[in-house]
Amino acid sequence: MNMKIKIIAITAAFIMSGYCSALAGELITSVEKIIPKRSGQIPQAPRVSPDQKSVVFEYYTKEDVALWLADSDGKNSTCLTCDSHKKLENGSWHPSGRYIVYNQVPEGNLKEGGVYTAELKGRKLSNITKVAKGARPQFSSPNGHVIFFETSVSDNNILAYQVLGPNPVAEPEKSDLELRGPIQEVNRNSEVSHPFLAPDGTTIVFAARSTNIQEGGLAMNDIDRQKIYKLWQALLKIPDNMVNKELETFSSYLNYKPELGRANNITSETFRAMLKDEALMKSATIVKGYSKRDFLLLWVTDILDERDPESDLEVQNLIYPRLWMTDVFGAPVEPLVKDLSSTSLPQKWPTVSHDGNFVVFEAGHWKNRHIYMVRKSGGKWSERAIKLTEKGSYNSSPEVSPDGKWLYFESNRDGTKGIWRARLDWKAIDRMK
Repeated sequence: MNMKIKIIAITAAFIMSGYCSALAGELITSVEKIIPKRSGQIPQAPRVSPDQKSVVFEYYTKEDVALWLADSDGKNSTCLTCDSHKKLENGSWHPSGRYIVYNQVPEGNLKEGGVYTAELKGRKLSNITKVAKGARPQFSSPNGHVIFFETSVSDNNILAYQVLGPNPVAEPEKSDLELRGPIQEVNRNSEVSHPFLAPDGTTIVFAARSTNIQEGGLAMNDIDRQKIYKLWQALLKIPDNMVNKELETFSSYLNYKPELGRANNITSETFRAMLKDEALMKSATIVKGYSKRDFLLLWVTDILDERDPESDLEVQNLIYPRLWMTDVFGAPVEPLVKDLSSTSLPQKWPTVSHDGNFVVFEAGHWKNRHIYMVRKSGGKWSERAIKLTEKGSYNSSPEVSPDGKWLYFESNRDGTKGIWRARLDWKAIDRMK
């Protein structure tokens, strides 16, 4: 058998074994767009009902956001909130399938957005009740007597819960109760988002914008974080003499105090110390209303904003959110993915499977987002993540059907954004262990 025939035979064997799907990258099959973009409306955030027959999602435009209901294959879509005159998002199911919890889009602080519960009768919402202030709410399992959500205190994002009792559309007696234990420390020390309470009712997965969350760490909003990251990347690329030259040019333009503004010989080694120096970051400049931190951000915006940053795990680990796990009983707060070389940052939108044996999430920058999975085996979580998607530059908001067979997600893999459904290729995933 000559070499050419051998290559053909080996390739055929790989195809017959199904291994080529793993080599091709995507660990999903039967991929189909079930809810397309229409009339400028972008479908987002699919969530599958407990009986797997329906999916609640939102259509988004810059002017409006509304919740919709469709069959699990995308057919028979109906708007649930188009007559409410409010921007409503993040629909999530009660374990019984009879109720939905969602939030009004906050205009600023998360406290400005109301969390609502409603009964789903047929294809309409009734008994709508405001139960808290926040966003991304979710009913607890298995009884749904608690909602878990993201809110804010003093403009800092925190995780919170609200006890609803057996009737989820009744007015609660108390509201906005802060979680205790390790989460309380996280709430104090780091901005958090994207909470997910696992179906076991105890495990909590969430995104936190700091790596040293238990000792306290630097917290910045996403926009500032991305600008600072670009600045870091620029400092790694630009020779020292060019850095100083650009700083001097900007110094003349902004006219800030020399002792605060002169940043001669900025290097990657000293930049982290600068970011952590809160007194320096808050120091006023001669320009009214500007601090040292504002100077850094303006410098990035005006000089470096068009640069495309490359990966730097150490810096990403400092300034981008990653996913963490704990439980309501006070377990240590640990990273979901211990080996960051297996996935990019930032990490968001975790969903824990109903059997508790895997978590899917999105990771990457807004121009290159993909869906990843972390699995549990023998009671232990794997240290590395498995990448599920390869096609498209935007794969987001993953949701797993209760039976663990279907993955729902947003994607632009055909050139336009839509909600897609795909089967998880468990044979290929098992080979990735």
